[in-house]
Amino acid sequence: PEYKNYDIIITKDVVKDGVNLKFEDDALREIARLSLERKTGARGLRSIIEELMVDLMFELPEYKNYDIIITKDVVKDGAKPLFIKTKRVG
Repeated sequence: PEYKNYDIIITKDVVKDGVNLKFEDDALREIARLSLERKTGARGLRSIIEELMVDLMFELPEYKNYDIIITKDVVKDGAKPLFIKTKRVG
């Protein structure tokens, strides 16, 4: 199906309030695979990412100056993301 007037941007790195959210390539491929499996198209990509982020978004303020890595296991099996403390200046 063709979606009109609907733009989607997928990025590997998202920085918000000192938190760097990163998606591994395998995680992005798994998100795309799930969208195809569900036959949901581009809107499905957004829905899948939102499902992954529901619990995490409430915890984000606690993880200022962390890299949060979304892996294939997070997408496929509901595993916890990787939390890596960083040394950011500013």
